Amino acid sequence: MRACLLFFFLLSFSAYTRAQPATAEDLLGSWADLSSNGFTPRGAFTTCVVGGKIYAIGGFNGQSYINRLEVFDPSTNSWDTVATTGTFTPRRGLCSVAIDGKIYTFGGANATGALNTVEIFDPVSKAWSAPMMSGTYTPRWRSAAVFLNNRVFVLGGYDMNNGVLNTLEVFDPTTNEWSTPVTSGTLTPRSDLTATIIGGKIYAIGGQGNASLPSPEVFDPTTKTWSVPTVTGTFTQRQGLCAAVIDGKIYTFGGFDGFSYLNTFELFDPVSNMWTSPSTSGTLHGSAGLCGALCGGRVYVMGGRDGTGFLNMNEVFTPAQSSVSLFPSRGSIAVYPNPTDGRVTIQAGSESPLHITITNLLGQVLVTEDIEQHPLNSTVDLSSLPNGAYPIRIRTGTSEIEEMLLKQ
Repeated sequence: MRACLLFFFLLSFSAYTRAQPATAEDLLGSWADLSSNGFTPRGAFTTCVVGGKIYAIGGFNGQSYINRLEVFDPSTNSWDTVATTGTFTPRRGLCSVAIDGKIYTFGGANATGALNTVEIFDPVSKAWSAPMMSGTYTPRWRSAAVFLNNRVFVLGGYDMNNGVLNTLEVFDPTTNEWSTPVTSGTLTPRSDLTATIIGGKIYAIGGQGNASLPSPEVFDPTTKTWSVPTVTGTFTQRQGLCAAVIDGKIYTFGGFDGFSYLNTFELFDPVSNMWTSPSTSGTLHGSAGLCGALCGGRVYVMGGRDGTGFLNMNEVFTPAQSSVSLFPSRGSIAVYPNPTDGRVTIQAGSESPLHITITNLLGQVLVTEDIEQHPLNSTVDLSSLPNGAYPIRIRTGTSEIEEMLLKQ
């Protein structure tokens, strides 16, 4: 879980291949293409991460509502179709959250109109179920959902009777009860938005609405208050985008601005309330109605549509990192030199056995080594690997760190 939440800065090898080399401060990450084999082209779907795998649920392919449940395993760079029991209502514009290892899906629309459907998928039993609920959940699609304080907050969206919504409804998964909090201030009506959580608050960003949409708008569930921070920098107003929280900042990807399918990447810092447009190595494919999933230290961006139709694109964004540990060291472990020309020294503060794993940026294991008996300084040889960036995880009996090695 820590690897899914904590990031620092690295310079990827592709920076060295540019005609005008960038520095580590210039690049905030890199893009790479992953397997699309077995992933149905779709937009307006939802994704959830459970057990280190990414589940793609629902959506629309231009002709039909998709019933196939497909799962991507980043460790093997492969897709599988899950054979399920129970009933899933095919629909587009749904949203989802993961709760206690299960995936809760909310709303959406099909040929009959907007839905207030809630269906739950259990990845262990591979079964769909529908809870008996109380309270009122407004039929809506193209909304956003987050799980916070043991509650699901569903915000915004669209229904066929009331148009673009500014309502916020709360679901208690323990009692299966819906409620509508009385708030101070209101959300600007918006659909096709994205929402994230930082510091116990909900940040609503982007979307389509009847007026200009301030981004972000912030909801504090403790005070039940909506607020609009005064921001600097520029956010490109767009709908059908996705977002992820990395190291306390909001990374936004893609979307449609009314004219173009965007490949833009913009970052919001809630401490400074500033939007910036960092540079990356490689480029995201421009699309809207795409999904992003944060897992294993990377953001996996998939699907959506562009001017040519619906996509099964599958791309990964690896945030830049430095040689600072991804995990706070629980002992005394040091790795140097970094960058390296091939040989790396591991300095451990005890003589406990070492378990070393080195992967590429896709998470594929390249090297594993167990050193049962070692002096306090051990060496690992990377000379057989191409120049580039490699995560290395080191575990002893009492300590564990992960660092990003740069081989030059």
